[in-house]
Amino acid sequence: MNNDKRQERLVSLVRKLLELSRSNSNAHEAGLALSRAQRLMEKYGISELDATLSSVRDVASQSAPSEAEKVPEWMTRLAWAVGHAFGCRPYFSWRNTSSGACRRTVTFYGFSERPAVAAYAFDVLTRQLKDATAVYLKTQSKKLKLSTRRNRAELFRAGWVDGMRRVITV
Repeated sequence: MNNDKRQERLVSLVRKLLELSRSNSNAHEAGLALSRAQRLMEKYGISELDATLSSVRDVASQSAPSEAEKVPEWMTRLAWAVGHAFGCRPYFSWRNTSSGACRRTVTFYGFSERPAVAAYAFDVLTRQLKDATAVYLKTQSKKLKLSTRRNRAELFRAGWVDGMRRVITV
């Protein structure tokens, strides 16, 4: 086992021991866990901050609904609303696909499994928004200019995201 993996395993063990010492209702077990964690921290030079930060994860969504260079306001609001609902933060990035094309992704970061759940929720909400936008655009006249249709689609998406934000914050 190389040194990095060993250190990672030790930090994970210290984190679990510290969590056990905080959450255990039995004072004796909590004390044992805390003393063991402190011994490991002292022996291997691990700080409590190292143990806490080791549980930070980041998970990217499958893709983002817009490949525009400038991120649309409704997409930013959707990402932040999902991140807020699941206790993590989003950021936008690009990734290369197997075909060599660049795709925008929304990456969520936070503690434990929250980012994975947020990324999944973002993907689901993105699909629902795409379907709802397609249904809405079918109700619009085919004679509209392309720029008018795009503008109306943007306004619909912004309204849909605002409505979704009201629902998930309740």
